[in-house]
Amino acid sequence: PNTGSLQPIIDTMTSMMMAIRMVWIISRYFNTEEKMIGLLEKIANQISQKVSQHIDFRTILSQKPAEAKRKIKEGQQVLLRWKSAYTQVQDEINQSEKEQHWVFETKRLFDTTDYMAERCGELLEIVAILEHYQAVLGSQLKSVLTDTTGIEKILKDVEKLKKPIETLT
Repeated sequence: PNTGSLQPIIDTMTSMMMAIRMVWIISRYFNTEEKMIGLLEKIANQISQKVSQHIDFRTILSQKPAEAKRKIKEGQQVLLRWKSAYTQVQDEINQSEKEQHWVFETKRLFDTTDYMAERCGELLEIVAILEHYQAVLGSQLKSVLTDTTGIEKILKDVEKLKKPIETLT
């Protein structure tokens, strides 16, 4: 489940939100705040679930740094796009004098996705730091040293830093 790409979700987010706007305007069932917030909340939950599957924090730090960064950035982009697409449609609806305004409790829609986007940023920093240590303490340094046991110990200590994240539940 975590090998694919989230790009199709990113690419269709704006179109999906425009379709939801049409549902808001046309539907007799979904034209109430209660029904629409329920639908939007389900979408937010699905987005969170897809990103969680895509970025398995238990294994992401074991992947090659380039692949880990790609997955994390893609997940973060989905989460940020969700909010920006919603905000764009909300602004359009609220500026329209013909449509009933969207004044929904955004905490229900964005608490989890905002939290996840922040954690993605932190994961990107962690991957960059690990990559830096691996580069600095890598084969080039080992090739000029006669005794690499100190370097090996530091590299093992760097690897140990991954454990607290990999063992989270």
